[in-house]
Amino acid sequence: MTSRELKPTAENVSCQVCNRTMLKGERAEPYLTPSRERRLVCALCAPRAQREGWIRESVAPETPTRPARQFDRGGLLRRMRRRREMGAATAPTGEAVESEEMPTERPPAMSPGLDPGAARNARQVHAVPTNAQLKLDRAAEVFNESEHRRTIAGLARTLGAPEVSALATSAAEVLVTIAWELAWYQFAIDLSDPREPVQLRARGEELDELPEPAREWNAQILTDGALAIGTSGSDPTSPQGADAPAPTDP
Repeated sequence: MTSRELKPTAENVSCQVCNRTMLKGERAEPYLTPSRERRLVCALCAPRAQREGWIRESVAPETPTRPARQFDRGGLLRRMRRRREMGAATAPTGEAVESEEMPTERPPAMSPGLDPGAARNARQVHAVPTNAQLKLDRAAEVFNESEHRRTIAGLARTLGAPEVSALATSAAEVLVTIAWELAWYQFAIDLSDPREPVQLRARGEELDELPEPAREWNAQILTDGALAIGTSGSDPTSPQGADAPAPTDP
């Protein structure tokens, strides 16, 4: 048994929703638009036409229709999008006023002349000391909180106690040099960077490669890898630390 191929009808009737030509044996049902215009709709497009407000012509006398409106030739989908947009734009006035009066989070008050961008970033910038000694002390605290402290502690256990210098190179940066006879490391500590303030700036093998200011040893590395400003030779964390009075000869 061979199947018969469905062919378009001789009348070339088309669905006025999807513009598809009806096949032989397929029936298009007439619908009335809200503006009382007659449209032929295939069975597949009938639900779409009903959602748009079209009604079957056979039940039109018993069913009230909506007010007439101009037919949009751009297609049913375009009209449906426009209908949703119009519904959002014509929301009740009370709802719109209520949404406008809802409390919102306001930015902190700014002093006259203050840059708004600076106000947004004010909480993210760390205060930088202005005194040179305070900068070095703060740099030591930042270094001791970083992961580089553990690395230097491991090197010190292998190579011995290093020579150390700390030098303020700018308003917010301190350059720390840690050197042994066979290797040296330089760390740049940015006191204004809250995320990654300690960065390895350079490394080498010969002390002669270092500039003279970097070889002015004014700090030390303790046994746990912590950086301490000063060359007292004692651990400030012990009872006989750097701040303890020096013993006197009897």
